[in-house]
Amino acid sequence: MRQLVCLLFATLLLAVPAMAADFVWTTAEVKATRFGVADTREVGTIESGKRIEVLFKDGERIRVKLPASSQFGWIDAASVSDTAPEGASSDAPIGLDLPPIEFNLPGND
Repeated sequence: MRQLVCLLFATLLLAVPAMAADFVWTTAEVKATRFGVADTREVGTIESGKRIEVLFKDGERIRVKLPASSQFGWIDAASVSDTAPEGASSDAPIGLDLPPIEFNLPGND
């Protein structure tokens, strides 16, 4: 039993770096396709300068989550940069802009 717990813990430790998000910025308007080959159906267009999350890299194509959408697509790796464009915030969160949650526990007046 102890060996099983150690094995599961080690697996979780190895998975943590894989869960870290990788973000890039588009350098031009780019069309995302449904599959990894460029001549498949388009699923959307990403504007220039948008921060996008990289999910998977496969040679010259990368799989990304389209901004403000629940869709995913493939784009050319040459159409993105690791560096934020002038005036862009590199730590801008992706998702909903929600206010912080306040907890008022009894005895913490």
